[in-house]
Amino acid sequence: MKQRLKHLWMLNKDRKAYQAGFALPFVLAFSALFLFLLSHQLVYFVTKSTFYDEVNQRYELDYLLQKGVRDLQADVQTNNFSQESDGILTYDSGTVKYQILRQTEDSVTIQVRCATKEERQLIHTITFQRESGKVIAWV
Repeated sequence: MKQRLKHLWMLNKDRKAYQAGFALPFVLAFSALFLFLLSHQLVYFVTKSTFYDEVNQRYELDYLLQKGVRDLQADVQTNNFSQESDGILTYDSGTVKYQILRQTEDSVTIQVRCATKEERQLIHTITFQRESGKVIAWV
């Protein structure tokens, strides 16, 4: 009986020896996979967030440009600008600076610089028809 118990104890000891090397590599592999997926999702979130911020700022610039062009159209129809005049239009989302480059009897060419509060800038050169205030050319 004693020998039988000793034999079972040796078998049990051998099984423990084989099982001792299984848990740690499994946990390490599972942890590495989990950390890889977590870092991948984090990078994806940061990239997506940065992209949406850039798109939002671009939309703010376009909106600012449209507001500035609308106000300049009214000014072109009503005012006679001096030859080298410039001005600033201030809005909640930023500023629109304009400079008159060239005037003729029927058109006015104006350079428009839009700047948001986040220091994003957009520059366009616009030619307006003087009588109707419509945009003839947009560069």
